[in-house]
Amino acid sequence: MTPLQSAQTVDSQMHEKGLAPYMPGRAELAEFAARLKQSLSYRGAEKLTDHELLALAAASRAHGLNPYLGEIWAIPGKGLMIGRAGWVKKINEKFDAHGITWWPQYLEVRPHEREQYGVPADAKLAYICELRREDTINAYISSMERMHALGMTYDQISPLLGNPPVIKGVGYIGAGETEPGQTIPGTTSKQGYMSFGERCKKRSFAQACKEIVDLPFNVLTEGDIIDGMVMDGYDILPPDSEIPTTGTRADTFPFPPDQRLCELWASDWTAFWPFMQKHTMQKNQAKTSKIVHAALGVQSTKDCQLTFSDALAAVDDYMAALASGQTEEG
Repeated sequence: MTPLQSAQTVDSQMHEKGLAPYMPGRAELAEFAARLKQSLSYRGAEKLTDHELLALAAASRAHGLNPYLGEIWAIPGKGLMIGRAGWVKKINEKFDAHGITWWPQYLEVRPHEREQYGVPADAKLAYICELRREDTINAYISSMERMHALGMTYDQISPLLGNPPVIKGVGYIGAGETEPGQTIPGTTSKQGYMSFGERCKKRSFAQACKEIVDLPFNVLTEGDIIDGMVMDGYDILPPDSEIPTTGTRADTFPFPPDQRLCELWASDWTAFWPFMQKHTMQKNQAKTSKIVHAALGVQSTKDCQLTFSDALAAVDDYMAALASGQTEEG
């Protein structure tokens, strides 16, 4: 007979995770928060209060989300935010244990479909993210095949089984949202790098993920708007801040999001690598170069056909895969 595992109390579970504020473990949590205060480098991090840093440290420890890889962020005065890398990590953790494969698909919401999905008629753009799970898709197909083998027609089967098991999330661009790099009305702030398409996809992806992963706090996500500012993840800014430019192209930071890397100006490359080094949180340029080239699958970034925003997304996905052990550093 296999002996039962020792029961864990709530107190012991909290102690394991280093979350208990009034029992052993709080010193380690306070130390982690202090290190975050000294080491977080995204703009706006210096405005975080000690309580906000403790909340970030607690959520990081409790849910295994790395604040240095863009998996979780703290926004001054607003709360915690989960990055796309964080959602991917949590879904992988949930499904990998059962050997479940999953994949997203993005579809633009057409004008005549907007009312159906609750998208305002004046929205500038809207996307649906459809998440599919291999296990539920296979179960749906198997059920359909069994019922068909019993002599039922597909017209009879469809009402009984319902629609295919697809988890959907919707994201859209509101009528008042500005293009990347443009000044936000009523402020001196400029919008970040995230294009309309990328904002829509991140919002729709996060909404779909919330149907699968339950995080026990009111969490924001990349692409959300806070005080008129789109949360770009690595580039969180208070609404009265100004986003600097490289000087090579006005009103952008640091490059046009839809500009392909192979078409960047020669002067742009002097800003590209320092920016990527900060984005990847690396101490030296050699390490940054190794990560970026591996993520993009190229020998030279100057040959890369991806747009700047897609290249950033590829780097984020690669770093998330490294952190979760899904890939090894080349």
